[in-house]
Amino acid sequence: MAFQEGYNTARPSYFDGNDFAYWKDRMEYFLMNDIENWFSVVDEFEKSKDALEAPLSTKDWSKKICKKVQANAKATTTLQCGLSKEKLSKVGPFNLAKELSEKFIELNEGSSESRRAKRDLLVGQLQTFNMKSNETISQIHERFKEIVNGLHVIGEKIDN
Repeated sequence: MAFQEGYNTARPSYFDGNDFAYWKDRMEYFLMNDIENWFSVVDEFEKSKDALEAPLSTKDWSKKICKKVQANAKATTTLQCGLSKEKLSKVGPFNLAKELSEKFIELNEGSSESRRAKRDLLVGQLQTFNMKSNETISQIHERFKEIVNGLHVIGEKIDN
């Protein structure tokens, strides 16, 4: 059995191109370890402007603005470190952690239309789920978990 790396709380998970849902979940929790980083990914970050709507000079930034800029940079770096150069280049240009995250999610999960199609497929699989011949209990459980986790990733709630 080959050595497999466990979960490391000191550095982000690395996306190897397989099981995006697993990577996304781990990356979200890694970013939540510093909540300001997580806010940079989920909230819109706008650079501060002066009274004339021109970008505010960095020398005029308050401590609060500096903290937001730093959190955005840290979140962006964390996301970048979790991606290979090949995966990062597929995302295209971005300026903020939120943009990087959204573009990468769409690249891997698809547009809202394709997510809807995926949801319909998974719900159909769940509704017609049954044991296959010669399938063990652990295989059934694994197949069921894959369907449920797939639904979870696209935001579909499942009642018990």
